[in-house]
Amino acid sequence: ISSMLYTKPLCFHSRNTINLIDLRRNKEYSYTNIDKLIQADIRGLHKLTVLKIGRTGLDTVSPNLGRNFPNLISIDLSKNDLTFENQSAQIFEGMSNVRNLDLSSNKINSLNQNIFRGLCNLKTLNLSHNYLEKFASAMQHLDLSNSLLNILPTLLTNFLNDIAPTSEK
Repeated sequence: ISSMLYTKPLCFHSRNTINLIDLRRNKEYSYTNIDKLIQADIRGLHKLTVLKIGRTGLDTVSPNLGRNFPNLISIDLSKNDLTFENQSAQIFEGMSNVRNLDLSSNKINSLNQNIFRGLCNLKTLNLSHNYLEKFASAMQHLDLSNSLLNILPTLLTNFLNDIAPTSEK
């Protein structure tokens, strides 16, 4: 895909069964083209459940991602240049089916508490290897390894206290 130039939308027949697209390691294709491809150039992939766009140089997430791929369950945005600093809190709106989101190895240093609002079924969020200094959210599995967090938010601390085993005397 990295050598193709898209000038017209890439449309798939409505009966296609494609459920995974892997665009990882396509930096030479450039962020602009990957974003364009995800935003408007691929149509008709309503059965797509897995989207892997790690190591592509993305620095923003297309607000059309949820609209164009409504049945996504797993999204890999790892090893990009994402910061979410200048993005809307509704980035993940319309992505209620997403269960796994990999944002590891980006340049994220803080997250808006509403950024994951559209991800009502999110079970696993990987934020490892970022520059996180503040975070506000809760989920079932949260990977914050190799971050710069000094203080855990009260919600996360309470969650950890609730699941910690009690010592018996």
